[in-house]
Amino acid sequence: NSLHGHSAGVELGINVQPIRAWRTHVSYTYLNTDITRDPDSRDVGGGVSEANDPSHLFSVRSSLDLGRAVWIDGFVRHVGALPNPAVPAFTEVNARIAWAISQIELALVGQDLAHARHPEFGPDTPTRLEFERAVRLMVTLRLP
Repeated sequence: NSLHGHSAGVELGINVQPIRAWRTHVSYTYLNTDITRDPDSRDVGGGVSEANDPSHLFSVRSSLDLGRAVWIDGFVRHVGALPNPAVPAFTEVNARIAWAISQIELALVGQDLAHARHPEFGPDTPTRLEFERAVRLMVTLRLP
């Protein structure tokens, strides 16, 4: 397509375990992408879709084992805005609490809890799909 691209970035991550039962992972990613179009290129988009990535991503994931087969997990993520089509930056929260009883695990899971809905990609049209808040009860049977 006679486009040239250059990307550079950095990804940092750290695991923290202040006590045996509590684990946390923090990460940050920065990405810079530059796409140029050759003078004789027939690409009509000018490389816009090739560089439609967020510049910043940040997340914190934490898990806590409460003993007696009870676990609590939390996940917060921030995703920077997309340039074209324009999608605003967002921050979302996921959470899970689970109990194990013999071979059965029961879990209450919440996804995208910070907002009733939010877009993650696509043009701002009435038909754009958006991720919606969800709360689920899950049952898992673990066979020996």
